[in-house]
Amino acid sequence: MAVIELGEPEPEPPVREEWRPRPLLCAVLALLTLFAVTGSARPRPPAGGDLLWSAPSGLDDLVSLDGDTVYQQRTGEQSDLVLYDLATGARRWSTSDAVFDRFLAAGPVLLLIAERQAGRSDGVVTARGTADGRTLWQRPGTALAQDRGVALLAGYDADGRAVRLSQVRLTDGVPVWSRAVAPADDVQVEYRTDGTPGRIVAAVDGRIDLYRWADGTLDSSGRLPIRALDIVFAYDGRLQTSSGAEFRFFDLGDFRDLGDFGGATVAQVVPCATLICRIGAGGAVAIDPATGREVWQHPEANGIDLATTGRVLLTDPDGLTRTLADATTGRVLASRVPGTIARAYLAEPGSVLLLHATRSPDRRTAAIRLDLATGAWRLLGLLPPIADPHSCTTAGSVLLCQDNDRMFALAVPG
Repeated sequence: MAVIELGEPEPEPPVREEWRPRPLLCAVLALLTLFAVTGSARPRPPAGGDLLWSAPSGLDDLVSLDGDTVYQQRTGEQSDLVLYDLATGARRWSTSDAVFDRFLAAGPVLLLIAERQAGRSDGVVTARGTADGRTLWQRPGTALAQDRGVALLAGYDADGRAVRLSQVRLTDGVPVWSRAVAPADDVQVEYRTDGTPGRIVAAVDGRIDLYRWADGTLDSSGRLPIRALDIVFAYDGRLQTSSGAEFRFFDLGDFRDLGDFGGATVAQVVPCATLICRIGAGGAVAIDPATGREVWQHPEANGIDLATTGRVLLTDPDGLTRTLADATTGRVLASRVPGTIARAYLAEPGSVLLLHATRSPDRRTAAIRLDLATGAWRLLGLLPPIADPHSCTTAGSVLLCQDNDRMFALAVPG
């Protein structure tokens, strides 16, 4: 565990005879000071580790961020969402006047979604500006995803099946395209490795229909031995399903069954580049889904913290350090990196921040930057004590965390 020495305090400077300036000189100095303050002086930027702001937060509140906005979903009889400015902590507005079940953050636009329920034949999507809460538009249905200025909406029939897909502009709700589709029990978006939407996956009674994100046209269809509720996610041409303790992958190109990849939880079976990574009794194993061949293994790993297009961050046996490996070959790029990863706002970050508790000084938290491309890592500096690093998210030079009764933003050192 890292121990950070502060060094010995420097001796105080010798006392000098006090010099008393003349009154005229005092006046001149006062004017010069006034000019400096009003003209050229600049506010001191926040130093690394500075507390930028804090706000009350309940134990069960959900805190997230998107762009320059912090979202605090407060729990209670009616869900309430409060928006804050990430840099200053200034409270913008709250949704106390709106009824909604979930929300979808989309940069300058916030989508409030009231899901379809008994007595409410169709859901409602309301778009509001994140800056001032002004209502921009409202449409029936539910919002499934958003990307680059557009949102995907689904409309339902009386039986609760999706029968229409629409892509609308976020700014005004005007449709880009709208198509009737075969009734579907479940609709999800297949994402590419760069985090952008690829196709729309609609499932019902073992049939899978794939629609293009760009225009909604039918791309392909096939049948799989699954129920719609078994689908976990679709990613880069593969569909992951879960049924009991069985986690299976299917190829969305030819609808082949790629096999059961085991694991006790969804978090233990994840895509790693073109491979499938699994955590089990034998550590971390990467398997080629096309052949079932084991490509690499790290028997000492007991968890997967992060999987990007080309990297995988593994938890070491002690739970206190991490190993960075190439996702395709398993080659180790960094080992015994201290700390727990803070969630990254970006889907494909170039580096990650790890937080590591220190005994001295004052049990503060060390901030460590790990470069995912090279494996190089360095100590950035010290932060105030952070009880749960898993509650923190990084966004540029700001670290947003949640504690028992508050959320707070810190300036990241370095």
